[in-house]
Amino acid sequence: MKRIAGSLGVAAFWLGLWQLAAWLVGSPFVLPSPLAVFSRLSTLIFERDFAISTAWSVYRVLLSLLIAVSSGVVLGGLSFVSPLARRLIAPAMLAIRSAPVVSFIILAIMWMDSNYLPVFISLLMCLPVIWGNVLQGLGAVDGRLVEMSELYGVSRTKVWKQLYLRAVWPYLNAALFTCLGLGFKVTVAAEVLSSPKYAIGYQMYVSKLTLETEAAYAWTVVILLLSLLFEVWLKHLLKRDSERREAA
Repeated sequence: MKRIAGSLGVAAFWLGLWQLAAWLVGSPFVLPSPLAVFSRLSTLIFERDFAISTAWSVYRVLLSLLIAVSSGVVLGGLSFVSPLARRLIAPAMLAIRSAPVVSFIILAIMWMDSNYLPVFISLLMCLPVIWGNVLQGLGAVDGRLVEMSELYGVSRTKVWKQLYLRAVWPYLNAALFTCLGLGFKVTVAAEVLSSPKYAIGYQMYVSKLTLETEAAYAWTVVILLLSLLFEVWLKHLLKRDSERREAA
């Protein structure tokens, strides 16, 4: 109960700060009040394209995350066991991390379908995070334990399961939370520029063109709520998995 009260108190503080900022700015076209935004949100959720646009954006985020995790784990494992693979993969990951997101979006617009361009961009941004964390987790395994396992004839499969997978799991969990938030931000940014027919980013772009500031802020609130919802869901899922592993 105290936790809920504390969360409500924090929310009230930030909403009050938002209201104060809106009052000081004095222009609803620049910064509408929280009441105006939530009033627009209450009508927005009943509009024809709301559910479809939201579903498409969530689908793009989850698909990109699924591919990024699968690819990142494979590439991270390959980089760990093969120094040559690591030398070849590392520069590409560094380039992706260093280059501005908008550069990849503009280049990809020229040769990708707008519906799946945000998936590609989100995948591209999440992949180095997954790869780096997997590599770091595998590198954290104590070499002496591996040597001892080999000395006592423990199979390679069991060594990987009991030592390497256990070591990499916390690093992968941290990467998942990072990429979930990153995925929503990058996907929506790519949707704004690529303008697929059904997308939260496209709806925000239309709101800007039609000077519907309240709608643009309302869509931003939708993104924040979706990101928070999926973060809570992921935390619950990982907690249950951790409890199951401990019980086993």
